[in-house]
Parts: sequence; C-alpha cells; structure tokens
Amino acid sequence: MPHRIILIRHGKPTVPLKRWVSGHGFATLIEQYQAAGIAPDSVPNSATQSLVQSAPVLFSSDLRRAIHSAEILAPEAAVMSDRRFREAEFWCHFPTRLRLPTALWLILGRMLWSLGYAPNGQTHTNEKARALQATEFLEAQVKQHNTVVLVAHGIINLMISRALRKRGWQGPRSPNLGHWGCTIYQR
Repeated sequence: MPHRIILIRHGKPTVPLKRWVSGHGFATLIEQYQAAGIAPDSVPNSATQSLVQSAPVLFSSDLRRAIHSAEILAPEAAVMSDRRFREAEFWCHFPTRLRLPTALWLILGRMLWSLGYAPNGQTHTNEKARALQATEFLEAQVKQHNTVVLVAHGIINLMISRALRKRGWQGPRSPNLGHWGCTIYQR
C-alpha cells in the first residue's frame, strides 16, 4: 500500500480579507483572521470529506480556522493540532494611514518577509526550517499509519509540498491553495 500525505487548506474564514484597510489597521485585521473560525456557507466537497474520514490520523495547525476546518471535515475524529503547522508569519505592521486593498498589504508584507523583515524573528529561512520539521514529522507518522491528513494553511502547505517533492514524494508541483483545496502526495 502506498504511503500518502494529504494536505488540505482550511475553509473560508468568517473574517473576509477582501476589503480596504489602512496600514495601521492591517495588523489588527490579520489578528482577527488568525482567530477566525469557518464561515457557515463554506463547505468542503464530498470527495475531500470522504478522503479525510477514511484516514487513520488527522493533524491540523493550532489556529482556530484550521481546527474548525478539521472538525467540519471529520466530526468524529480526534484532531491533533500542533503549532508547527501554523501559517508562516509575515510582516504586517505598516505605520501609515494609507488605505489599500488587503491583497496589496499581503503582497507587500510577504515581499518584505522574503527579504528578511520578520515579526518575532520568524524569517523566511526560519519558516522553511519549520516546514522541513513538519514534513519530517508527517513522514514519521505515515510510516505508522500509511495515510495522514494535514489541515493547515496556504504558505505552510506550499512549503511542506516543496519539501515532500525534494524528498522523493510524488504529487503536484504546488498544492491546491483554494479554500478546502486538497492535494495528495504519495510514495
């Protein structure tokens, strides 16, 4: 039986990011987004739900939107949440009253982060190392259970998928980054 690691991005949060916000307000919006659950109208497709419900173990980030997504996907499962699966933290403190679409603040924050500006010392290099540790943890778990599911976030799932492919796992070059996006890697 092939070993499978299934990466799923959380559902659509209750805090929408499609809005205009000032640089001062961007950090507050990100804090609200980090604490958000999943919107009632955000529902995973049945194929993803079946895949998750048949898996022996289910991991998630320790952020509310990932835990809530895992609970929606598999209500009867024991979800094991872990900080190592959190979304990558990027620069979000802009000292200006200038109002821009959130997408532009996100792009600016991620660009600054990739250039080395990082909150709490979590540089791009640190986050890649954390993603590698997360990958190694998932590989250890798949040896015991054959299939593991991780419900996490876009950037961390992308970093884990890159690490998996470098380590010989077969699957798409990039994971499905849409809400409820499900991507399977096999070996």
